[in-house]
Amino acid sequence: MMCDGIRDTPVLGKRAICLWQSGQGVKSIMNEKSTETVEGFSPADAQALLQSVFAPWVRALSLETLAFDASGGDFILPQNPDLCLSGGPGQNVICGQAVMAVADTVSVLTLAGVNKRFRNCTTLDMATNFLRPLMLGPVAIRGEVLSNGRKSALVRVELRQAPLGKPAGKPSGKPVGKLAATANCAFLYLED
Repeated sequence: MMCDGIRDTPVLGKRAICLWQSGQGVKSIMNEKSTETVEGFSPADAQALLQSVFAPWVRALSLETLAFDASGGDFILPQNPDLCLSGGPGQNVICGQAVMAVADTVSVLTLAGVNKRFRNCTTLDMATNFLRPLMLGPVAIRGEVLSNGRKSALVRVELRQAPLGKPAGKPSGKPVGKLAATANCAFLYLED
């Protein structure tokens, strides 16, 4: 089966996510609710925010918002060869610049989900740790708000290589996939 992204499909009352690698499609069932929302801000709201506020090259990352809870959000970065190194021994490795852009973007969307609205903000600091290469393929991402004050916020982001044929999310409350990168992002709110 070939597929070109993540699709909402009723399968036994759950969300089916098609993950792919090298043109071979693999179905995976996610047990977590795909439309979970913090009252007032849903994954659909996050996708609309992504389309209306972020730069075109950030939208080209094609981030998918899966769910929000009281402390953060879950996301998927679908396979995208344009984010990989072009050749040599690093071919099919997602470049560090893309990983950092994803972490920054996920942080802002996570804050919007937890705040139940978008609060205009700017990145103050970002510390990224690369633990292993992220290979071409889907990436499971979790953004967790560590601190959220009146003027500033801190978000931790974890990026994991999503294994093919397994749920892309946290079906049992445990992260799925090997941890490949983490980022701690500090933000200053630009409103009173």
